[in-house]
Amino acid sequence: MPDWLVPFVSICGALLVAVANYLVQRWRYKLDRVSNSVDQFCDEVNEVADLSTVYWLLDASQADQQQSASQIEPQLVGRQMRLQSLVLALSALDGKIDLTRTNMLLIDFYEALTGADFQVAKRSASTELAQLVQSIAAKINGEIRHAVSLRSQRWS
Repeated sequence: MPDWLVPFVSICGALLVAVANYLVQRWRYKLDRVSNSVDQFCDEVNEVADLSTVYWLLDASQADQQQSASQIEPQLVGRQMRLQSLVLALSALDGKIDLTRTNMLLIDFYEALTGADFQVAKRSASTELAQLVQSIAAKINGEIRHAVSLRSQRWS
């Protein structure tokens, strides 16, 4: 047996392990980034839903609550734009995640956030819209986590 064979096999084995480790770490890093992005998105959805619930439970026909409602309205519009940006960023992060159902739910969510009597002075409180916003937010959170779960199963 030649003298160089043992060191050569050792180096080849070490290279093989290093490449395998690199690929696994890269896969894990991507999975962690997607999971963190989904967590951030879900947190934002929950915050928007809570803000919208506060908004829809305000009785803007009362002078003291009308000012609060008018202060929340631009925040809701801004948060809606932020959610759109987060979905686009998540799609760019991993283009193979199927966000079709999530995007459809987001349209319903945006309608509930700003629909009905949005920006109407002297509107009354709407418990129905407050409940609807929370319900759709829960569906969005579940749907996007389900989509990521399906995607991670395809990775393995």
